[in-house]
Amino acid sequence: MKKCIIIFYLFMASINGQYVTGNDLLSDMRDSNKNEVYVYWIGTVNGNIQGYEFGIRSVLNELEDNGMISQEEGYDIYERIGYKKPNNLTEQQIFKIVWKYINKHPEKRHMDLSELTHMALQESF
Repeated sequence: MKKCIIIFYLFMASINGQYVTGNDLLSDMRDSNKNEVYVYWIGTVNGNIQGYEFGIRSVLNELEDNGMISQEEGYDIYERIGYKKPNNLTEQQIFKIVWKYINKHPEKRHMDLSELTHMALQESF
């Protein structure tokens, strides 16, 4: 039951977000002012990461507050589904990881940027 609730919350968060794909990122970088677009996409990629982490923690806090899971279970779940990335990465380095992943996997460029961000970081770390 706990897993179903977590999945439901994550699903609801994903359908309410902005839908930006890897193709959007690549076309903007190719067709626009590189500096302005670069800053925009760095923010977008890092916003996806922060939103993912915040969403997970919010759901787990709600489950803990309602007595559905213990705080220890919440930490365990967060460790299993959160990003595993070094803390000293800069926003630019994270963007470059995602950029390289999108370039390396043209068959996935139609996917949502938040999914691609997650896959890139999971593959890298």
